[in-house]
Amino acid sequence: MLSIAGGRRLSAFGCQNGCVGLALVKQTGPEVMQSWRFQFDSPISSVLLFPLCCQAEPSQAKPNQAEPNQAEPNQANGEQSVEMESYNLLVTSTIEMAVVYRDVQEQGLSRSVCLSESDQWDAVLCALVIDLDFDGQKEELLCYKFQPAERGQDGQFQLQWRRSFKSPLLSIIYLDLTGDGLRELAVLTLKGLHILQHSLSSTADLVLERLALRVSALTVGSELESARAQDIEEKDAPAKTEENIRETTRCVSMWKS
Repeated sequence: MLSIAGGRRLSAFGCQNGCVGLALVKQTGPEVMQSWRFQFDSPISSVLLFPLCCQAEPSQAKPNQAEPNQAEPNQANGEQSVEMESYNLLVTSTIEMAVVYRDVQEQGLSRSVCLSESDQWDAVLCALVIDLDFDGQKEELLCYKFQPAERGQDGQFQLQWRRSFKSPLLSIIYLDLTGDGLRELAVLTLKGLHILQHSLSSTADLVLERLALRVSALTVGSELESARAQDIEEKDAPAKTEENIRETTRCVSMWKS
């Protein structure tokens, strides 16, 4: 289940007979607003609902025409913001390819993207959606990364890396086991538990790069604020000078009287 805007909820299930169901529910009722079904040819091993932000081509539109799941429009030139959030459903089965259904809150199960090479091994028993490379976008394991759509094309998931074990995988989870603030990937197999850690050197370099970008943004913002304040002072200066002259003239007139 996944709660979305407007007091609604997405619920999904998978069955041993290959049936996948998805429902859009109004939580205040509760009331099923829409429902979809799809039949696979093999048992469903996992279903995962997850949000995904991606870049879209900017389009000319008025500010009050922004969609509910879209960021605020750019006021300059009336362009829509290019960052869009959609809700997606990852479905894995024991024989067939893993599939991601895009924009399920709007499209249901009609818009699917297959994860390439996900059927080249034994049965898929588990899946996980996490941000493994710290770019703000979630990936799936086998590790796939979503590539934003180009002009006239849909976005796709591309295989980034894979890791093999000598025994079947039972479960995977992403959590901070060492208490250092950096999460590890715990993989439970039939013969033991494996802990996969991020490279500390590359992670440290990424943190320094992000901090440098943040400092640069703060510096630019401070400079713009200072320039704006100086511009306001310059605009107010003639009015203050004229007011001072009037006050001086009034005082001189009173002294003469």
